[in-house]
Amino acid sequence: MGKFCLILVFIVAACSLVEAQKKCHFKPKRPHNKCPNLINAGLTFDEKKRILRQHNALRYRVAKGLEKAGSPGPQPRAVNMRLLEWDTELEAAAQQWANGCLFEHDPCNHVGRYSFGQNLGLEATTGNAKSLKLEQAVRRWYDEVKYFDKRNVQSYRHSPKYGHYSQLVWAETNKIGCGVTRYQEKGYKKLYLVCNYGPAGNTRNFPVYKSHK
Repeated sequence: MGKFCLILVFIVAACSLVEAQKKCHFKPKRPHNKCPNLINAGLTFDEKKRILRQHNALRYRVAKGLEKAGSPGPQPRAVNMRLLEWDTELEAAAQQWANGCLFEHDPCNHVGRYSFGQNLGLEATTGNAKSLKLEQAVRRWYDEVKYFDKRNVQSYRHSPKYGHYSQLVWAETNKIGCGVTRYQEKGYKKLYLVCNYGPAGNTRNFPVYKSHK
């Protein structure tokens, strides 16, 4: 019986590995047929600048101790918050994942240098597709700060309630690259934004950032 259980566990584990490997290779260079009624894909130079500028502005807000929200707040200021720079390798990985229109995290979250963190955002409207703003998705990530306990800054405890926020302001992360797909489905125009962050944040028991006492 014990041997049978061991074999069964091995088969289940092997199947899980195979499924993960399949998803690893599911990174279409062009939008996949899972993206119905494609509107467009990829970021313009101006959109990349806007995403980067917004991220750094929000990180600056936290670093200066200006964020009063939290559970509880306010959030302490940071003394080691790094400036984010755009990274084309992270961008390429993000765009390939966005092209699949799978609203789940990329299981192959690494490039040659390191593992990366990932935030996903999905905006939808029945109106004009132009009303869907990239900044809205980024702001939704940041607004999770209202659930973030300021005491977690010193030793990170993970929660899906604020995981996007904590990655966005993770101090040692200094690279970002994003991709986007816009499509129409069931009467809704949708914007699917994927942002990759390197090196990855949200490491349990590590500081989100170093703060003043």
